[in-house]
Amino acid sequence: MSWLGVPRKRDFMPLFARDWNLVVDALDELYFYGAPYMGRDIVPTQNKRYSIGTPEKRIYALYTAYVDAQDNMFVQGRRVLRDWDPIYLYGFLAYAKEDVDAIKLYLIDIYQTSKSIETKVTDIYQELVSIDTSVKSVDATAKDIYQVTSDIYQVTRSIETKVEEIRLYATPRAVKTLELTVTTSPVPLTTEPLKTKRVKLRVPSTETYSIWLGDATSQYWFIAPGEKEEIEIDSPTKIYLRSEGTTKVYALFEVVE
Repeated sequence: MSWLGVPRKRDFMPLFARDWNLVVDALDELYFYGAPYMGRDIVPTQNKRYSIGTPEKRIYALYTAYVDAQDNMFVQGRRVLRDWDPIYLYGFLAYAKEDVDAIKLYLIDIYQTSKSIETKVTDIYQELVSIDTSVKSVDATAKDIYQVTSDIYQVTRSIETKVEEIRLYATPRAVKTLELTVTTSPVPLTTEPLKTKRVKLRVPSTETYSIWLGDATSQYWFIAPGEKEEIEIDSPTKIYLRSEGTTKVYALFEVVE
């Protein structure tokens, strides 16, 4: 007996209509599901019961235009984030933490070195002031040296200020998220005057249209649905967006101050 229930026949046994119809159904199943080209949808008879492949025997490749996972989806053992899933920023920045810590140590070393230079320059400055006061015969020369030392002192103070700015840039103080609806008219990413290190943009895979990035006059860099882009820029107000239709965009700002 076949898997559809068609019994085997012996010579001169009658072929009933039910048996013949089951043979036709089996041929249809073979054509639609076993032939090289499918002619209709593959729909299981029960919801959430059957599988394609196993953890030990997997399908090599699956080519599809759209995937709708009702419960969960995993890639290389990691769960895929969906829209509105909670995002933990510590995990989001975990890969950059070691680099940031190394930069902080490097900048602290520069800062301490600059403070040592400042101390030494101050000592030299005080000594030259004393020489200038006590040695009147070299008054002109002492004044020149005094001016040079003052210039060095000012440069050292400037270096210290720059080091502090670098430290703030390398360790963003906060992150800020934004949801924006983009149409065919170019609009700035935000009008809020933020000072940022970088901006990350993402177009949900559920959107229909791509978005285009640029400045206020031209936008020729596009992000397709399901893709994301990272931009290092000091102010997100310089980024303008437009789309081929109404499209939702998500943004993450690393705020410096």
